[in-house]
Amino acid sequence: MRNLLRSAAVVSAVAAATLPALAARPDVTRMTCPQAQEFIRKHSPVVVTTGRHTYDMYFAEAYSCTGPYEAQRNYVVTRDGVECMIGYTCVPGMWD
Repeated sequence: MRNLLRSAAVVSAVAAATLPALAARPDVTRMTCPQAQEFIRKHSPVVVTTGRHTYDMYFAEAYSCTGPYEAQRNYVVTRDGVECMIGYTCVPGMWD
């Protein structure tokens, strides 16, 4: 029983130490344009910080949006001062 409690305590401590790192969102405003584009391409879909109080989910490919949603190119000012097209977000489509 003591070994079980000790194991549970170790697992809890490791989880508590790991969760804050997993919760942090990558900030594309601190990357150069090519770095941000490559990050989105490698980790799509991914939620990233795009400003002081803003974030969104980005996709590398326009076809990632399904159902009533359509892809919209999204631009962010990156560390190198470029208004950079980093990927796509999904927005509600316009239906007639």
